[in-house]
Amino acid sequence: MSAGPDVVVVGGGPAGAAAAYWLADAGREVVLVERKRYPRAKTCGDGLTPRAVRELQDMGVTFGDAAAHRVAGLRFAAGSRRQEVTWPTHPDLPPWGAVLRRTDLDAQLASLAAARGADVRDGTAAEPRLANGRVTAVAVGDEELRPRLVVVADGSLSRFGRRLGVARDRARPLGMAARGYYRSDRSSDRFLEVDLRATDAAGRVVPGYGWVFPMGDGSVNVGAITLTTHGRWKGTNTTSLLDGFAAAARPRWGLTAEATGRRGGMLPAGLASGPVAGPNWLVAGDAAGTINPFTGEGISYALVTGRMAARHADLALQSATDRHLEGYAVALQERFGAYYALARGFLTGARLPGAMRPLGSAALRSPRLLEAAVRVMLDMRLPAPPGTSRRGARLGERA
Repeated sequence: MSAGPDVVVVGGGPAGAAAAYWLADAGREVVLVERKRYPRAKTCGDGLTPRAVRELQDMGVTFGDAAAHRVAGLRFAAGSRRQEVTWPTHPDLPPWGAVLRRTDLDAQLASLAAARGADVRDGTAAEPRLANGRVTAVAVGDEELRPRLVVVADGSLSRFGRRLGVARDRARPLGMAARGYYRSDRSSDRFLEVDLRATDAAGRVVPGYGWVFPMGDGSVNVGAITLTTHGRWKGTNTTSLLDGFAAAARPRWGLTAEATGRRGGMLPAGLASGPVAGPNWLVAGDAAGTINPFTGEGISYALVTGRMAARHADLALQSATDRHLEGYAVALQERFGAYYALARGFLTGARLPGAMRPLGSAALRSPRLLEAAVRVMLDMRLPAPPGTSRRGARLGERA
C-alpha cells in the first residue's frame, strides 16, 4: 500500500486536467487518473468559446499549432434566414474562439498538468475505498493510494462519483447529443454555424439545435442536440436528428456522404448532479452537471470548475479543515446558480408548442437582439448593476 499524495484527481478531461494543473501549480502532490488512454474521443462539438480560450491560455495553451482553428463568431440559421455575429466584446475575454478536437485538447491538457508536476496515469481505472462517506483510499491499478483529498471529474456518467452518492437531479436540464466528422470544402470557414430549428422524426421543432463547426483541416464537426427540463423529448433519437440535419446541411457545406467518428452522449446541465462536496472530496465538470443549459457547451465550465475545485482543495489542505470544501459548493452556487436558473426558465418556455420558431426568427431579424442573446446564452454578459443576478434567479425559479 502506497503513501498518499495530497490529491487524487479522477478523470482526465478538461475539468480533471485543470484541477490537476492548478493543484500542481500550487505545489501540491497530485495524481491524475484517466480510465482510457490518450488520445481518446469524446462526444463534443470541439468548439471553444472565448471563455474556454482564456482558461486554456492561463494554462499555457498558445493556439499556435495547426490543430486549432480560430473562429470569429457564430452564424445562426433558421430556415433560409442566416445572420452572423462576431464574439461580443468583453473586458476579461479574448475576441475570438477556436475549434480543436477533443482528442488533441485533452491529451495536451494532461501533458501540461504533467509538466507542472502532476503524476498522470492514463489507461488506469480508479476505485474508491469508503468509510462513512469519506474516501479512505483510491485503488489505482495495483496500488492503493491514500490521498488527503479527491477531486472527481470523470464525466457525465461519473462511475466514481456514483460510488460516493453523487446523483443527477432529474428535474434539472438534460441534453442528448450526437456528432460525426465529415469532409467539407468549407472547413476553413471562420464562423461556427448553428441552426436553431432542430426537429424530431415527426418534424416537430424540439428545444435544441444542429451545428456545423469548421475544423480547418478539411473536415467539419456536425452534430445535433436536444435540451429540455422535462421528459417530453427523452425518446428522441439523436442519431436520427444528426442524420436529418447533416442531410439538410450537405448542399451548403459540401459534406461527404458518410460521417466518421460518430458518437452520442448525455449532457447533464445546470448543476444537475450532486452533492458536489463531501467529507474529503469535490466534484467538478460534467460529473457535477455543470454544462450550460442554454447551449449544451461544457468545456469552459469544466475548465472553470476544475480550477475552482483546485483552489478550494488547496485552501482545505492549508487549513486542515473541511470548511473550504463546503465553500466550494457555495462558490458554485454564487457563480452559476442565478444564471442556470435563468436558463431553466428559458427551457421551460421553449418547450411550449411553437415557441422556438418565432423566437429564432425575431433574433435573426435584429443584429442587436442577436448579440444580446449571444451574450446571455454564452455567459458573456457585461458586469451588471447590483441586484440584477438575484432578480434573474427569482425570475428563472418562478418559470
